[in-house]
Amino acid sequence: AVLGTYAVASKFAELLRLVPQSLTYVLYPRYAQKGRSSAARNARKLIPVAGALTLVGAVPLALAAGVVLPFVYGHTFAPAVLPARIIIVGLAAEGAAGVITAFLYGAGRPGLNSLGLAVGLGMTVLLDLLLIPRLGAVGAALASTAAYLTTTAVLAVIFWKLTRSGETGSERIEPLEATDGDRR
Repeated sequence: AVLGTYAVASKFAELLRLVPQSLTYVLYPRYAQKGRSSAARNARKLIPVAGALTLVGAVPLALAAGVVLPFVYGHTFAPAVLPARIIIVGLAAEGAAGVITAFLYGAGRPGLNSLGLAVGLGMTVLLDLLLIPRLGAVGAALASTAAYLTTTAVLAVIFWKLTRSGETGSERIEPLEATDGDRR
């Protein structure tokens, strides 16, 4: 029952990720084409806008959880409302993470994005072990929220350090050439 409650809560809350994921997939080829300096300038402008967009979107989604989840899944899943709202808090800044991910991919530094995700994963595992036995689905939601916020914070620090350290030279990032093996 707890797992089902959490699954419904997390899938509902993750609707908030649709725009940030779209931003990542639209922006990263553009950032690769622009070169790092131009991409960094553009990302700096978009990060607060994208962050605000998901923050604003989080409010109606959190309010809707109280109506939509019981209506769609039945009153048996009413306990999913609180975990969904908690997870939405963690995803409220996801727009910023989407732009930073696009920049890191476009700048040819996807490993740094993976580093941010790894820190979030570590946070998830640690807090799941500590919170789920005592708090059930709410504990899992708190762990997810902490992980999402930690990942976004780590990505923001990485972006700031990378774009402030002079590594954003104006060189274009050239696409990889296809080899004969790729053409088969």
